[in-house]
Amino acid sequence: MGVLSDNAIIGASAAGGYDIDNSCRFDDGSSGGLLTRTQGTPTGDKAFTYSFWFKGKTDIGGLTGLYDWDFLDCISADNDIISFGRNDPRLYFALNGGHSGGGLLVSTMKFRDPSSWYHVIVAVDTTQATAANRMRIYKNGVEITAFDTANYCSQNYTLVNFNTNGTSVRIGNQDGSYPGGCMMSEVHFIDGQQLTPSSFGESDVLTNEWKAIKYAGTYGNNGFFLEFKSSGALGTDTSGNGNNWTVSNLAADNQIIDTPQNSTGGNFATFNPLINSSNQIPTITNGNMKCVSASGTYGYFSGATIGVSSGKWYAEYLHVAGGGGCLIGIMPYNMKNATGGNYIGSTSNTGVGYYGGGQIFNYDNVGNVDSAPPTYDTGDLIGIALDLDDSDGKVYFYKNNVLVDTGLANDAGNNYSLKDVSTYWTFGCGLSAPWTNVANFGQDSSFIGNKTAQGNTDTNDCGDFYYTPPSGYLALCTNNLPDPGLDLPGEHFKALVYYGTNAASQAQTTGFQPDMVLIKNWDEDGQNGILTDSVRTVSHFLSPNNFNINTAMAATQFQSFDSNGFTVGNQSSVGGDGAGKADSWSWKSGGAPTATNSAGAGNVPTSGSVMINGSASGAALAGTTPVLKLSANTTNGFSMGTYTGNGSPGSTLAHGLSAAPELVIVKAIVGSTYNWTVGWGAGGYDWTDYMHLDTTAAPVDDLDFWRDTYPTTSLFTIGSNGNVNANNDTYIFYAWHSVDGYSKVGSYKGNASTNGAFVYTGFRPAMVLVKVLQLTGHWAVLDAARYPSNVVSNKLYWNNQDGVITPESIVDFNSNGFKWRNTDGLWNHSYPYLYLAMAESPFKTSRAR
Repeated sequence: MGVLSDNAIIGASAAGGYDIDNSCRFDDGSSGGLLTRTQGTPTGDKAFTYSFWFKGKTDIGGLTGLYDWDFLDCISADNDIISFGRNDPRLYFALNGGHSGGGLLVSTMKFRDPSSWYHVIVAVDTTQATAANRMRIYKNGVEITAFDTANYCSQNYTLVNFNTNGTSVRIGNQDGSYPGGCMMSEVHFIDGQQLTPSSFGESDVLTNEWKAIKYAGTYGNNGFFLEFKSSGALGTDTSGNGNNWTVSNLAADNQIIDTPQNSTGGNFATFNPLINSSNQIPTITNGNMKCVSASGTYGYFSGATIGVSSGKWYAEYLHVAGGGGCLIGIMPYNMKNATGGNYIGSTSNTGVGYYGGGQIFNYDNVGNVDSAPPTYDTGDLIGIALDLDDSDGKVYFYKNNVLVDTGLANDAGNNYSLKDVSTYWTFGCGLSAPWTNVANFGQDSSFIGNKTAQGNTDTNDCGDFYYTPPSGYLALCTNNLPDPGLDLPGEHFKALVYYGTNAASQAQTTGFQPDMVLIKNWDEDGQNGILTDSVRTVSHFLSPNNFNINTAMAATQFQSFDSNGFTVGNQSSVGGDGAGKADSWSWKSGGAPTATNSAGAGNVPTSGSVMINGSASGAALAGTTPVLKLSANTTNGFSMGTYTGNGSPGSTLAHGLSAAPELVIVKAIVGSTYNWTVGWGAGGYDWTDYMHLDTTAAPVDDLDFWRDTYPTTSLFTIGSNGNVNANNDTYIFYAWHSVDGYSKVGSYKGNASTNGAFVYTGFRPAMVLVKVLQLTGHWAVLDAARYPSNVVSNKLYWNNQDGVITPESIVDFNSNGFKWRNTDGLWNHSYPYLYLAMAESPFKTSRAR
């Protein structure tokens, strides 16, 4: 009988940190790497646990072949297999192919986040009475329970392939046709026990993210532990059993320092296969470290998985093929090229690129091209140093460790402000010509075996570079990323789904006391959204789908803001009637004001009327129009306040934040009925236009809303239009600015492809609100509460009374942003889009989703 046990653990919290020093890269191609061994007599023939971490190419077709213990051959219907399907990123787990008492599980979840590490556990005990307990799969410590196919093995089924005497097992290659192309690390096989995630990992006490711990249990006869410690013997078992593996097509360069957690860098950047250049996508292979293009009308390009907004960063590119016909440099994240072949540095605001023909391109709106640097050719190594601590941002290029671009202010590589172009930048390469580059962002100075590794580190002793990086410049890895302003975004924002019980009072848990909550019934059409906040108190609500002013809150609707969440009644509008589900979005701001400000503009406000970061503020407020009540949080970048309109164009209001808002929403609450009015500065609109949150209307250019004036770090400006400033009417505003690792207000351009636009946010999203610009479209919201794994479906519209729209594959939320998966004009046609994204976890600590 199998043993279900949780072994004693010695983890990071108990032993001061647990490092995973190495991973093994399984390359693409028929010679992509293989580990094999023949199993012996098992400790148990009805139970085992297999635990491994992986990262890599999970978005592009091909059978990734994470692990295949094969009975006949890798594609036989009668085998045991743990793998992805061909052109299918769902996880397959089969015992005897699901035949003769065996089982087959195919996950609904799609594993296609290549930017961070997944932890997967497959745990079997066929003696379990409950069928679903016999074959279990966990991802990042959480059991997967949604399957497209769920055929569990029969009770007391005896294993015939896995953990069976005399059967050949293999890792990384399925019959030579579909090899790995990924990285694997910390690989455990436990013979005779069905274990739970607590044997191999735990949630970090500071970030709540899943991390590895030292396994302290026994392995059983066929058990093994692959740490990939010896570059000359990557198949060595370090469990103590001596169950070593035969190595094929794996050399010393297949051992790399890119791992889920270590002191030499942690998770390193790679090429990002989610970025696509129109309809021509380069081929990315070898653990996403090699990029190959072909000729075409469009400019092939590929960026890295990590974007940065500050700091000094260094990367190396080995130009393997192409005779210098390539641009290597930096690119703004979320860059999309267009017909005619715009590539890195070729048109306005597309970055800076070093061309092998002896030029540096940046086209800073006047077409400057620097012809001074030397040419480079096949075999040359190009170094790039990106300085985003400079007030404008600068980039320096090296050829074989010799500086070829000086970075002078009048040099074409540095004659415009990078920070005016994009918040996030990354390294990239591209051109509409055949070329091959291998990148080293600090994880492999051998360039997948093309060079002899040199082992140079950066200033923080991180990385493995061929040349020593310039002083102060760092490897592009998570250990070097700045600590996020908020370790736990969930203490400031929460997307929450709850099921009504029809009880008179129903407490919902967010983990903090919110200051604003928006609720939308998920299951029923015809229901208004309910928005309430601590500035207006719970006595009234607004609905973002209509233009009504403050409406009295019924006792059966929203009842209270609580220290750990909020309480609703049993009305259907808040999803409390027991007939369905509700989705809610909660924000923390500065706390509830306790008084109304009666002081004039520029004076010290009435005590208790202005709450900043949970405390009453006694500082004088700027602005020509005084706020009546204000709640602001300078840490999370969200504020809200009320004011009385005066009809005067150019009136200014204090927003209470420490940075200029990027998104402001205003609504009349007392007086005449007006639309919800939205102002923003992204997507080329520069506070010249307005939209209405309660309609589908396209942006309209009108001076009389925002006076074509950007907000400042203390104020925002309104015109005299009644939607924002009718004389003697009362209004409320809600304001956001981006906070690294927590929130992002931005824009992107869609590509009208099911391989849709990838939008870098610097965090794993909990929610994305999106609105098409240039034409009409709904304000669509998607969140991780309704879909905790990919693909995210079931959009809701804030601007109407509809419940959930028919499910469809819409978007993947990834560890560093989101990737559209269909061509709907609401979010991914060939138009610009405005979005507000809120974080579930900052990328520095995020696991793959």
